[in-house]
Amino acid sequence: IIGGLPMPDSSRARVRVVHASPDAPAVDVWVNDALTLENVPFKAVSDYLTVPGGTYNVKVVPTGATEPVVIDADLTVEAGTDYTVIARGLLAEISPLVLVDNNSAPAAGDAHVRFVHLSPDAPAVDIAVAGGPVVIGNIAFGEASAYTPVPAGTYDLEVRLAGTNTVVLPLPGIALADGDVYTAYAFGLAGDGSLSAGLSVDNASGGEGVAPGVDLYAVKVCSSVSTSCSGVALIQGMEYVVDPNGDGDTSDHLDIVNMSLGSSYGQAYDDDLSQAVDNASAVGVLTIASAGNSADKPFVTGTPAAAPTALSVAQTAVPSSFLALLQALPPTTPANVAGQYQAVFQPWAAPLTEALEGPLQFGDGAGGNNLGCAAFAPGSLTGKIVLVDRGGCGFSVKISNIAAGGALAGIIGLVAPGEPFEGGFSTGDPTIPGYMISQADSSRLKSGLGA
Repeated sequence: IIGGLPMPDSSRARVRVVHASPDAPAVDVWVNDALTLENVPFKAVSDYLTVPGGTYNVKVVPTGATEPVVIDADLTVEAGTDYTVIARGLLAEISPLVLVDNNSAPAAGDAHVRFVHLSPDAPAVDIAVAGGPVVIGNIAFGEASAYTPVPAGTYDLEVRLAGTNTVVLPLPGIALADGDVYTAYAFGLAGDGSLSAGLSVDNASGGEGVAPGVDLYAVKVCSSVSTSCSGVALIQGMEYVVDPNGDGDTSDHLDIVNMSLGSSYGQAYDDDLSQAVDNASAVGVLTIASAGNSADKPFVTGTPAAAPTALSVAQTAVPSSFLALLQALPPTTPANVAGQYQAVFQPWAAPLTEALEGPLQFGDGAGGNNLGCAAFAPGSLTGKIVLVDRGGCGFSVKISNIAAGGALAGIIGLVAPGEPFEGGFSTGDPTIPGYMISQADSSRLKSGLGA
């Protein structure tokens, strides 16, 4: 369930997290004992999270673990203020650095830039135009400069030892856009040659979407380990939408709720969730609900889309500009499996530049890793085209894992009836072509592997 408010709420703050500890593993971030950010790698800068003003307990642990707790700190944030919380220092001395961000708009024609020194073994540094004047001066480890106005443009910069002309890190081709606010970071260690720089656009003014200025809420109502959505959780989600702080006063309700879920056929009069939709409408919440993905057939509108006050949206087919044909070739392929298969290319994967041919393998070939969510042994997939099932992790994670194993291409097979589609990118490095095929075609290919 995703809900939205029309304008930012002055009772909330925005907080983001930066992993800057060079010898620490990827981490999970827990806020008030709730898992909030997962698998944050070194040098990652998270998006801003919107929270009410107040005090929060923040714990940082290695990804997938509950201990050791490497950071356990209380963070107080004020409404209407943006913050960056940085995990800095070597793991043995790791500590949080809390910065207040100024994301107010620069003057016309300018960008704003600040610099944060996060290299534990590096001395104080200057940021300068290559071969030219210092722009930001004498910043030591753990310090952040003030925001500096800079005319928009592309610059060749360099990091120098403070007060000298000794360059420790060149920064060529830094593009600063008109109206944007940036933070530059020095990551890594000077002693082992891993010193590097990062740059984040803090006010994200690169273009407005269809609803600029809204606040978005994600309300989790479906299982992380299956395709089910609990009826109780759905009702509780709607109660949150109507009264976010649970004080009985619905004046702070969200304005729009989107639900891409529901049964294939439903009657509003005997459905609790449809009743919840109507109750929410009475206090001013508009519900937009999926009317189903069952194509052009009668009597397929689902609930809660069938609720009298819901605005329902149906999908009958997904036209794709990324349709492709895969071919299973004889003589190694059984006759009942050989032929062409319609597939949808995943546009975030590497493009196909030449015909690829190789043996098909399901998962690791030995009955394991059929979802492709775990790493394959390096080189174990060399020369192969690998099929995995949908589910368990993001589409791009699957293709990235297949690529890291050395495969030529990856195929994601659906596990429920429906047409293949262009899946979203979540994370990873999908350096090979990736495709999606239907459940029926996936089952047919698997039957050939078992023959």
